[in-house]
Amino acid sequence: MKAQFYISLLLVFFTSHALLAQSESTSPRKNHIELNLIWPFVPNIYQVKYNRTLFTSSNGMQGELIISANFRPLSFDEQEGDKSMRAIAVGYRHFWWKGFNTELSIYPEFITIQNNVVDGQNYEGFVLIPEFYAGYKGYFGKSRLFYNIQLGIGQVAYRSNLWPKTEEDQLFFNGNLTVGVSF
Repeated sequence: MKAQFYISLLLVFFTSHALLAQSESTSPRKNHIELNLIWPFVPNIYQVKYNRTLFTSSNGMQGELIISANFRPLSFDEQEGDKSMRAIAVGYRHFWWKGFNTELSIYPEFITIQNNVVDGQNYEGFVLIPEFYAGYKGYFGKSRLFYNIQLGIGQVAYRSNLWPKTEEDQLFFNGNLTVGVSF
């Protein structure tokens, strides 16, 4: 199911000539708010990002600081049990040409597991996950509204409390489809 979703997202990205036909890729406005449209459905995480333009160079490159708030309500995870998560993450997005960008974000997450699927116990812990994305940001016409489509990878780098899981932590694939407004 996840693989089909990400493949569909990738096909839409590469076959949509209207989305790629942008004359302006960046906004003269310095602040941006965006909402992730995918995460509430796939990993059940609600994410809001605030981005602040740090610089714009004469060759069109631009850098943005990213701060995001992430929340996962208590819901069942097949590998761990009933899981909830809270995180405030920081990252950097770099625009290379037009709207093409790469992003590195670090997600420090506070996790609660209830009724662990392996041993039935409850656990709390801190998890650190770096994620890397590549994608495209475009504006809807000449408005301040934008979208950003990204594909990426992540890896659990640290877990403070090694609760039992049905699978080991490993490299995972991820995607973002955000919409937002520049102001």
